[in-house]
Amino acid sequence: IRSRSDDDSIYEAVRKAWKISVPRARKADLIFAVTDDLVRGVFLADEWLPATTENFPALLEDIPGRHGFNGVEATPEIKNKYLGKRLPTYLQGKGKRGMATPILYSYA
Repeated sequence: IRSRSDDDSIYEAVRKAWKISVPRARKADLIFAVTDDLVRGVFLADEWLPATTENFPALLEDIPGRHGFNGVEATPEIKNKYLGKRLPTYLQGKGKRGMATPILYSYA
């Protein structure tokens, strides 16, 4: 059983500070927190903001060129569909350490 603090930790880890295309990110319906090809969290972004200490007080300093989101956890129905599931084969291994960016965009 996952606790509320586990969900909060995953949200805090995944929501900032990414080098992304903000216009592409705004088109995303869902944001997945993924480790080892397993979905650990599912979120909806309300807004994308520059990675500054004003926007994200937990940051130690502003990070130019990077962004993060404010949002919410997906509904239980959406979370149940994806949480704990493996990424599709064509996406597995694409977020490996050393990639230029750990962000993957997938369109249905």
